[in-house]
Amino acid sequence: MPHPKYLLKSLLLSTSFLLASTISAQDWTWVHGDSMTGQQGIYASNDPKITRPGAMIHGTTWTDNAGNLWLFGGLGYSASGQMGHLNDLWKYNPQTNCWKRISGSNGINQGGSYTNQGSFSPLSTPGARARAISWTDPSGKLWLYGGLGFAGGIALTFSDLWQYDPTSGNWAWMGGTWNEAANYGTITTPGPANTPGERIGSTSWTDLSGNLWLFGGGTSVNFKSDLWKYTPSTNQWTWMHGSDLTEAQGVYGMPGVPDPANKPGARIETFCFKDKDNNFWLFGGYGFNAGGGPGHLNDLWKFDPVLNQWAWMQGTAMINQPGTYGTQGSGDPGTMPGGRIHVSGWVDSVGNVWAFGGMGFAATGTGFGVERLNDLWKYDPVTNIWTWMKGSDTYNSLSTYGELLIPDPANTPGARSDFMSWSNDRGLWLFGGNGFPGSPQQEFGYQNDLWRFGQDTLTFTEPALPETAVMPNVFSPNSDGLNDFFVALQLPPSSSYVLTVLNRWGDPVFKTNDPAASWDGTSGGELCADGVYFWRVQLEKPVGGMYSSSGFVTLLR
Repeated sequence: MPHPKYLLKSLLLSTSFLLASTISAQDWTWVHGDSMTGQQGIYASNDPKITRPGAMIHGTTWTDNAGNLWLFGGLGYSASGQMGHLNDLWKYNPQTNCWKRISGSNGINQGGSYTNQGSFSPLSTPGARARAISWTDPSGKLWLYGGLGFAGGIALTFSDLWQYDPTSGNWAWMGGTWNEAANYGTITTPGPANTPGERIGSTSWTDLSGNLWLFGGGTSVNFKSDLWKYTPSTNQWTWMHGSDLTEAQGVYGMPGVPDPANKPGARIETFCFKDKDNNFWLFGGYGFNAGGGPGHLNDLWKFDPVLNQWAWMQGTAMINQPGTYGTQGSGDPGTMPGGRIHVSGWVDSVGNVWAFGGMGFAATGTGFGVERLNDLWKYDPVTNIWTWMKGSDTYNSLSTYGELLIPDPANTPGARSDFMSWSNDRGLWLFGGNGFPGSPQQEFGYQNDLWRFGQDTLTFTEPALPETAVMPNVFSPNSDGLNDFFVALQLPPSSSYVLTVLNRWGDPVFKTNDPAASWDGTSGGELCADGVYFWRVQLEKPVGGMYSSSGFVTLLR
């Protein structure tokens, strides 16, 4: 039986998911995380319900074939509360309402390990980064490309491609490194030397054949409008559409009419989705319209991969336009969101598109300049109409959290940008971002709150708890960002903790009472030799009695 604390009590039952006729029954629910900003991550805890990522922006997200939510990297707070670029990989289980740290460092600005190209390896891992591009392929593997990060104190714009296998728990480096220029080759012709090069803030999708698509984004100095396709079976990129020049202006053509000459202008941080007919859509971003720009855009485009053509579907061909909100819950051909960047959203099971927040322009007369938003919009691709559904038509609204795990029509995430989002059969999910907490007394900043938007009854089961300490069997404290520390991965519930590490002569080299403390491979300020060490964990059960577990760990620099 689920624990009573994990029952989400009052979401209404429905046999269909996110139907427009039942929008009044859909509410935001604060599901996990903190209602304050600037919170550090909790990477290992005796209570798995407490473990969670720290406050962050610009993380990379996937939804796997089982509906679990995955989160990699970003710019935010580590386990120690330091702020920087991250390379930790997390999984959220919607069945248990628990986060689990899967791999990566609990520190900041860690470099990657580029080994065994094309093969999954426990020695391979991407370096810390934000604003990377992601795909989930039909087999359930997770893909990552590019992003902006640091390694060895040097800022890098990445051009590397990675694949992660949730079954084996290993990364595979597929190619590329950093600060590489694009190599276009011949348009629509694949080639082993082709590459989009360094990219941040691109948008991406996966087609029915499992090909990975990438549009636009930026380099360290400019914006792009090119469209690329990557074929995993051949490990080759193909330049499909758009310009190989930077800062290209948009060519809009006639509304709703595809044309070989049409193309969105160069832009960064757009919102992308795929419809049920396998057409690809993008909305807004920051970039170039038909007249030059740059500025905040609110144009909506559709790409037909069979025709290899774009059509301008909705919105204006101008920059920095305010939104036309109309009446909440009632759309018409004149309603539309204003120009904005960092908006994210979802596609529901009946094909409606949902877009939330970002940084841009609210309704006319509600303020001046570019600010953060918390408006929720629905777009119907069949009618080509936007509808303002929830949130404010003005700027910088505070969050209304309500009670944790309890939905309420008054609940809403506050105005924010740069957040992370997912969708699965349990709803629409939003995590973190840069925005406003629930009280004017609290500081604006990075967040780590997890929200869910939906209408079906949602219950959580108790997470399975380990009966003994789960520890690594090898670590390499060489400051390369990969397995640099020996620390507990999972622990059973306990009221006390003691970890002792002994060398082969039985001399203690490390001891701690803090479950989050890690051994860095030193003793008394001196480096310990490579070799096998014995460890022992002693835990006191909350209801009396002791856990005791032991094993060996190999130190290998």
